[in-house]
Amino acid sequence: MHPNSQARAVRAVELYFDPASSVERLLFTGGNGHGHTLPTNEAELMADFAVRAQVPHDLIEREPNSSSTLGNWANSAAMLRDWGAEEVVGITGRIARHRAAWIGSQVINDYGFDFTIAGYESSKEHERTRATVREIASMGMAVSCLALARRDGVALENLDDFYTRAKSTTGFALVKEHVTHR
Repeated sequence: MHPNSQARAVRAVELYFDPASSVERLLFTGGNGHGHTLPTNEAELMADFAVRAQVPHDLIEREPNSSSTLGNWANSAAMLRDWGAEEVVGITGRIARHRAAWIGSQVINDYGFDFTIAGYESSKEHERTRATVREIASMGMAVSCLALARRDGVALENLDDFYTRAKSTTGFALVKEHVTHR
């Protein structure tokens, strides 16, 4: 499992078992977004970790198709609505926190959920400068993509695919790719 996915899974399990937390069930999101080198999708790997940590299997859901933070929120919204969820806690790293919160406010709020972001400390603090540049490019891409999606009337269930296509044709994607994979 990618270290950041593992950190998210650990934080989710901590929140689930924390008596002061209101977390009642877990939804892990993510396809195979780390170079397509994982044996399965991120959602399944994180869910397996939670089961091994003694979270009841029937309280864990998976959204295995998203390829981005935007997709994580968009693809999860219908599942959360079907559960009757009223409050959602998103988990992300410290550096991605602002972008994840902004995207959540744009996507999840459309469904009327209250949401918060619970962070974890990055396992790669020595890469802070690279991560900050990557986040700036990712935030720019998310803002642009959501504006275009709204303009074009893209449905929520198609937002991740729209983002993936838009990402491949913009300068933001080139910056992120250069910083992430050099």
